[in-house]
Amino acid sequence: KLRLNLGNKDFAYRFDIHRTTVKRYIEKFIDVMYVRLPPALLLLPDSKASKLTMPLSFRKHYPNCIAILDCFEINCEMHSNIIDKASCYSKYKSHHTAKYMVSMTPQGSINFCSKGFVGRSTDVEIVRQSEFVKYVKEGDQVMEDHGFLIGEEIEALGATLVTPAFKGLRPQLEGSETEFSRIISNERIHIERGIGNLRKKYTILRGPIKIPEMNIDFNRNAFIDKIVVVCCCLMNAMPS
Repeated sequence: KLRLNLGNKDFAYRFDIHRTTVKRYIEKFIDVMYVRLPPALLLLPDSKASKLTMPLSFRKHYPNCIAILDCFEINCEMHSNIIDKASCYSKYKSHHTAKYMVSMTPQGSINFCSKGFVGRSTDVEIVRQSEFVKYVKEGDQVMEDHGFLIGEEIEALGATLVTPAFKGLRPQLEGSETEFSRIISNERIHIERGIGNLRKKYTILRGPIKIPEMNIDFNRNAFIDKIVVVCCCLMNAMPS
């Protein structure tokens, strides 16, 4: 299901069982994996552990980097409710989407995954509401793109936000700023490739998300949120 994103009707035909049985089995297995896998495979940022196996390029330029942040969006079915329909529309994707923020270590493993947000949510809103910041400690470095305007929150913790230089109203960047931004871009490629590999491996993350999968349970967790977390954990379990 996670790899091929086949419908329940397809599985019912393949295994000669009813569609409701397929749905029940899938939900049960996802629920179990959602509880069991994250404590072992989705490890929260830790600077000491990260330094032990940090790539040479990071060790040279950003030795205290614990996380590289980025967001990705999954297309979803259109809501019938006009308010939900408007909030899920992403101008960037020109489609109705659910948006997730992930954090990746310099080594390439995913160490944090947020819950899903509506497509109109900004990157900074997602970071603030995801509680990622509470795992950042004094002296840590967090790398991100221009969209994550969380410098004040990070600096208040005694940590450093590493972001590319911004030209603003100037005609061009200074030479040192250009080199600084080039280094960051080279390092940020890790998370761009990581998210790409995640969605390539688990095609369910390409969407579209069905409306029932966005419904939340009594623990305030949407089924698609559980799927995203499980996929991140399984990706970490694979050989590098």
